[in-house]
Amino acid sequence: MTSEAVSTMAVSGDVCPVCRGMHFVNDFTRGERVCNSCGCVVEVSLLDASAEPSFEGKDRFHYGAGENPLCHDKGLSTVISRSDRDFYGKSISYKDRGRFHRLRTLQRRCRVKNASERGMATAFAEIKRLCGIMDLPDSVSNDAAISYKKAMRKSLIHGRSINSVSAACVYAACRKNGVPRTLKEVAANTKISNHELGRVYRFLSRSLRWDLGFVKPQDYVSRFCSNLKVSPACQTETADIIRRYEATGHTSGVSPTGVVAAAIFLAGVVCNERRPKSAISETTGVTEVTIRKRANDISAALGISC
Repeated sequence: MTSEAVSTMAVSGDVCPVCRGMHFVNDFTRGERVCNSCGCVVEVSLLDASAEPSFEGKDRFHYGAGENPLCHDKGLSTVISRSDRDFYGKSISYKDRGRFHRLRTLQRRCRVKNASERGMATAFAEIKRLCGIMDLPDSVSNDAAISYKKAMRKSLIHGRSINSVSAACVYAACRKNGVPRTLKEVAANTKISNHELGRVYRFLSRSLRWDLGFVKPQDYVSRFCSNLKVSPACQTETADIIRRYEATGHTSGVSPTGVVAAAIFLAGVVCNERRPKSAISETTGVTEVTIRKRANDISAALGISC
């Protein structure tokens, strides 16, 4: 107990009914007055009459959920719940349900003031949907929303669909946060072609000066190997094959996913855990022809027989 919550005092006129003592302890945390001699509780529901502490400057507390970057109004406006029950959990009458439905409609219209905010709300809904389907963390969705706001402030959305810009921001956020997702995976969950998504991403990267570096094959090793259910030894062999192949300098201009797919196939041969090219192709999104060609290049450079 803290010193503010407990105080010892002698009360004249009050006598303990057990030991006839007159010294008591006030426990404001539990709301009790206890005899200091025998521990008998002589009063309950005790109120703390002392002044409440005040906080100024850096000690001042701020309560609330804070801003939400995935809301066009930062989540600071009031939202009327869609539940048909009141605060006490009781069901709302049918007469009142229609009234609350109209209030929700008016509230939703008031939150969106212009076409810019309407487009932002649509984009954030698309970002939430993409991140939910691809099982991405909150850091990715928040960074994607921030990138979309920057693109909107610089008028980079005009002439491009909201979905394509949103998907490009999600892909950039994945690379920024070290979450390995390919451009094909992002495009597969939208109605945008891989070529169109790549074009929008390159445009935003130049305009917003994204310095994300190059994608490395090692970024995809753990996820692809986990999806293919290979052993830890085979995964280690895959990473070693990629490291040795990069040392030869033959990875320049080559798709990193193609290198990973071929390395997984060759590691399966070395560790006697062969995986069919069709299964590797389905997991990595690389065609079987590319896997075969890249595997031949790696085996020729490293002397691995496949």
